[in-house]
Formats: sequence, structure tokens, C-alpha cells
Amino acid sequence: MKFDAFALSALQNFSSINNNIYMEKGSTLLRTVTDRKTSMAVATLKEPLEHTLSIYDLNEFLSVISFFKDDYNIEPEGNDLIITSSDSDISIRYIMTPPELIQTTTADSIPIDNVIVEFDLSATLLEKLKKAAGIMALPDMRVTNIKSGDIDSMSPDADKGQIYIKVNRTGPSNSNNATVAVGKSPDLDLFFEFGLKNKLLQMMPNDYHVTIGDMTANNQTIYVIKFEAENIVYYIALEKGAITQ
Repeated sequence: MKFDAFALSALQNFSSINNNIYMEKGSTLLRTVTDRKTSMAVATLKEPLEHTLSIYDLNEFLSVISFFKDDYNIEPEGNDLIITSSDSDISIRYIMTPPELIQTTTADSIPIDNVIVEFDLSATLLEKLKKAAGIMALPDMRVTNIKSGDIDSMSPDADKGQIYIKVNRTGPSNSNNATVAVGKSPDLDLFFEFGLKNKLLQMMPNDYHVTIGDMTANNQTIYVIKFEAENIVYYIALEKGAITQ
């Protein structure tokens, strides 16, 4: 067994979300979830997995694979994995972790009950926003149709018809920020503002269709942002959500 280029890229990306992973034989899905279950990602593979893998340290496992470059083979032996290469005399026995010790999820998706706003976000624009946030050490991102100010103090130039992404520092005082318009709001009578931490934007470089909506869990309304591209989707629970007419 070996992973194709997309699977390896997805695994490398998933290691930044959670360094544990459980991969089930016969499945075409790779899943990961954060320790606090505030975000989840699912990648769809071209071919089903040949073996079940239960990995505690995904970064280490990927480094072991890269030791053999592109010529390797993974075979189970009991609770271990034997990794070999036709170009090397070395074989590696890699110890798997009991599945019950792995932070994982069996969910394929998170249902969004009510879609509030949708827009497309290019890989280039997402990278620019993350770079601007890094340069100015801005920890927060907002998706809103309020050009300036916030939902509690509407400004004269609030624009209900335009969707903006803003990276800033949330707090009582003003901060540096970067703002970009990403689309038109479908409901001109609705003000909205949703917030999340930039550190949660651990997505693969891609053009994404973004959906923000709500779901009900434990009798509470939770706002969720969904980033969807070909063969991969990310769900993040929003830290802040507000809507007003």
C-alpha cells in the first residue's frame, strides 16, 4: 500500500489540525477533528484504503514514509506496520496505536440547517488575507456585510448588499485591519457578522466555495463556516455570530 499525491498532501495538511488519525480499510474518506471538536475536515480519496491505520503521531509517520522518498510499501503485520522499499535494504517496523486512543470522528459531514450566506474564495485571495494577518499579527477574521464598525454600532457606510472578509484584532479598541469584498449578500435587509480565529484556517491551498449557516446541538444554535473544494471540505464552528434586521 502507498498513498497517492493527493492523499499525502491531505495527510500533511490534517497533521496541522490533529496529529492523530484513524484510517479505515475500504474507506475512501480521510477524516480529522480538533481536540475540542471545533473544526473537522474530510478528504475523499480516489481509491479505497487497502489497510486500517491507527497513527498517534502523524507527522512522525509521514517523515518515516518520506525516508523512502516515493518508493515505499506499507503492509500490516499484527498491530504493526512494515514499511519497505525496493531501493533500500532497510525496513521499518512502525508501531500503531490502539484505535481507542485516537482522537477521531465517524462523521462524513456537518449538517447546516439554515444557510445564511455563500460566496467563493480563491486560493490567491485566502493566502493574501492570511499573509496580511501574519504581517500585522492579527488573530481574528470576520465575515460581514458591515463595511466599518460592528453589528452593535452600525456605521453610515454599512452595506447590506456586499460581503466583506476582514482580518483584525477583536477588542474594545480599534486595530490594524485588512478588508476585501468577496461577493454580494443575497438578503439586503439583513446585517450579519461572523468571527473566527485565523489559526483555525488550516486548509490546503485551493479555491473554495464558502457557506455560513447554523445548526442546532444540545438545544443551542451554533454557527458553522464550511470551506468546500474538489475532494476536500472543512467545517469550523464560529466563535462569534450575530444577525439583525
